[in-house]
Amino acid sequence: FHLDLKPANILLSLPKKSDVSKTSDFEVSKTADFSDISVKIIDFGLAKVAPSLGQEMATQRSRSGLSLLAQAAVFGTMDYAPPEQQGVTSCGKPSAKSDVYAFGKTLYRLLTEESPQTFLQRRLAEAPELFELLSDCVEIEPEKRIDVATLISRLTRLLRQIYQPPPPQPIKQPPSPQPVEKTIQPEEQPRIVQVDKRKWWNQLDDNWKKVFKRKISIDGEPTDSDLEKIVNLHYLDCSENQISDLEPLHANHKKLQTLYCENNQISDLEPLRAMTNLQTLNCSSNEISDLEPLRAVTNLQTLNCSSNQISDLKPLHANKKLQVLDCRQNKISDLEPLRAFTNLQELVCDENQISDLEPLRAVTNLQILNCEKNQISDLEPLHAVTKLQVLDCRQNKISDLELDKFKKAVPNCKVRKSWWW
Repeated sequence: FHLDLKPANILLSLPKKSDVSKTSDFEVSKTADFSDISVKIIDFGLAKVAPSLGQEMATQRSRSGLSLLAQAAVFGTMDYAPPEQQGVTSCGKPSAKSDVYAFGKTLYRLLTEESPQTFLQRRLAEAPELFELLSDCVEIEPEKRIDVATLISRLTRLLRQIYQPPPPQPIKQPPSPQPVEKTIQPEEQPRIVQVDKRKWWNQLDDNWKKVFKRKISIDGEPTDSDLEKIVNLHYLDCSENQISDLEPLHANHKKLQTLYCENNQISDLEPLRAMTNLQTLNCSSNEISDLEPLRAVTNLQTLNCSSNQISDLKPLHANKKLQVLDCRQNKISDLEPLRAFTNLQELVCDENQISDLEPLRAVTNLQILNCEKNQISDLEPLHAVTKLQVLDCRQNKISDLELDKFKKAVPNCKVRKSWWW
């Protein structure tokens, strides 16, 4: 572990030939390619000499009479240290989750330029998903904090959203004739369904109430203002909450753009049918067998439906905007519904019953393909997928000759056929 992660211990290595503009706290390149910037973490010594900052500083104070502020400068800034490093014995000993806590505080400081002790959601109002992640990092009790693997996974998802290529610009059509105006009679007016938010809340089970309360950071019963926030959420993570029914989202959450509901007991996605704004859905590790309700969710760009009981991808046929699909560990044998997915960039279909990659021949923007543990023997359909960068085809029926042919056809692709590259 590091145990002293904070802004002062993070260095940026900038390209030598860059136009550097100095700001109040650090230097930022205006013209440099940021892929050339490396991040370095320094000062790993504290982990060896001071597992508890509170205990160590108390010892130093009794020996030297130094002020608490001076000792904090020596042994790490307390603003970034978790309770277990500040001598709170009920939180146990420092661990990898101590660094997760410090990471959350550090990133908040770097993004908001404010003390991490404030940790206010409004300071990251334009990045609710990121604030949710940082909040999960800085839980007081270590067992409630996310682990390093989860942190990396969720950060990767966020980065993928940030660096998604811009959507193609629609082709400009010549102006069409103005339609003849029609007066809509009162009986033809569309009905506006008013949902009683308080009644809806009172009908929720305890698991859902817990999810929503945590999302907007309240403990007691929600006010009318709180309920307004809840029903207008754009991002929601209800993972690992023993939820079996998504019905509470049906009437009130049409604005939802991102939903994580993995590791529950969900079997029916029907409540999501009308969520036309949904762009990211992770429903992995549930009991789902039918994707039919997603047929109308045509704005979906990222779907993780892994570790379920799905055998048919046909309901996704109309989801042409899909860029990332993870359907590993299901019962899928046919990739034909993906044939027209020209925007698809990443496909993970490990541990299914797939034998034919022919439908992927036209998926020319595909960059990552994981098809481990299937029944594939022929890679020829991938010869036309020249943008492919990573292919993981371990534990299939692919011969060395077949693999050599593919490498010649797509020479820039990194291929993994065994447990080592």
